[in-house]
Amino acid sequence: MRSPFFKLVVKPSLYVLALGVGYGPASPLGAAPRIVIENPVWNFGCVTNVNHVKHDFVVRNAGDVKLEINRVVTSCDSCLKVYLDESVIAPGARTTAHCVLDTRQLSGDILRHVMLESNDPVCSAGAIELRASIAQVYAVSPLELTLGGGVNQWKSSAAIIPLVPLREPLSEVDCDTANICVDVVEGPQGRFHVVAQASKNMPRGRSVFEVVVRSQNSNDPPCRIVGRLDFPQDYEVIPAQLSFEAKDEFQTRTVWLRQHGEVAMVLVDAVPSSGEFHCVIDPDPASANCRIYVDAKNLAAAKGQTRRVTLKGVTPQNQEVNVPVEITIN
Repeated sequence: MRSPFFKLVVKPSLYVLALGVGYGPASPLGAAPRIVIENPVWNFGCVTNVNHVKHDFVVRNAGDVKLEINRVVTSCDSCLKVYLDESVIAPGARTTAHCVLDTRQLSGDILRHVMLESNDPVCSAGAIELRASIAQVYAVSPLELTLGGGVNQWKSSAAIIPLVPLREPLSEVDCDTANICVDVVEGPQGRFHVVAQASKNMPRGRSVFEVVVRSQNSNDPPCRIVGRLDFPQDYEVIPAQLSFEAKDEFQTRTVWLRQHGEVAMVLVDAVPSSGEFHCVIDPDPASANCRIYVDAKNLAAAKGQTRRVTLKGVTPQNQEVNVPVEITIN
């Protein structure tokens, strides 16, 4: 999806500055940050639609005040992700913007943009441009393998449809995660089916894995499929950590306790570690899950400190369960 900000923000004069062509005389504002993106245009050339392609851009502060990158906006939220090593850059220092383009649903000539919004008073938005010519080799449905997310969901499958002739059938599979067995079989009409199955001793948690399917002919491009593991703990807190502002005004946050185990506990109390906080439990009438409202005030003097709320429950076997929720005060 394209964002409308390009029509509003990128004026020709600013775009030239953002691309690092250069600034004119020193700004009359005096000391200020200056954003410079070195070599801000990159062309991946001809790539296939079976992988993610990556490129790193150097972002430099040519000013004499620290540069703060406040927001990163891409022209396609679904296919382009950007990660910054640092969002605050000292004068004369630099950081790296890591751009990852997902080619799996793209084809033909594509153009994507990234805007780095900063506190530069002259050019508040640094621009990055990415181009590629994407050749479709495989269609994968669904795009990702998902293991977990429910009771006994230990298996997931996907269909691979070659869009160009292969020299040999797809027959070899590699997976980068232990405890996952993956097979590929040839089906009708030139399709292939990949089946991934997690072992019963899979560690709890959420993570990403990658499956690579290839033929025995090295001239055939491999097909890469991203997989997601979703085996949360019996008691999961969402979000895992709460953040409050360091101010005295009343604030409230909400946290969910979701239960995934075979035996549910009853949440009986939510105990904060200090008197600045107060908790209210709101049980979900349709499940064993609960919403907890965490209220706070008088936090101005607690900036940089941490607190905790402990969720206390009891299982049907009268076993006590304590689930901690960390709180940061910024």
